[in-house]
Amino acid sequence: MIPAVSLKEITGKHFDTIHMAKELYAMLMKKISHLQTKDTAAIMEQYNALLYKINKTVTLKKNGAIFETVIKGVSARGRLITVDAIEREFEFGEVEWIL
Repeated sequence: MIPAVSLKEITGKHFDTIHMAKELYAMLMKKISHLQTKDTAAIMEQYNALLYKINKTVTLKKNGAIFETVIKGVSARGRLITVDAIEREFEFGEVEWIL
C-alpha cells in the first residue's frame, strides 16, 4: 500500500485549498457539460485514449490463474478489453492487476 502524501510534500509549495476546490469544480462542471453534448462514441474514444496501460502488456489474475495480456480498451458497457491469443472482455472486479 502506498501512503497518502500531500501536494506540499511532493512539490514543496503551499496550495490554497479553496482556490483548488473552485478550479476542480469548474473543470468538472465543464467536463460534465461537454459530456452531455457529445456522442457516446466520441466519449469512449477520448476515455480509451487516456486509459491506463492502453496497448501495453500487463499481468492479470483471474480465478487464481495469472496471465499476460495487452490492454486494448474499455467497451461502452464498461468491460475491460484485452488481447493475447484471443480477445476477451472482463467485467469490473473479474480480474486483478498483478504489479
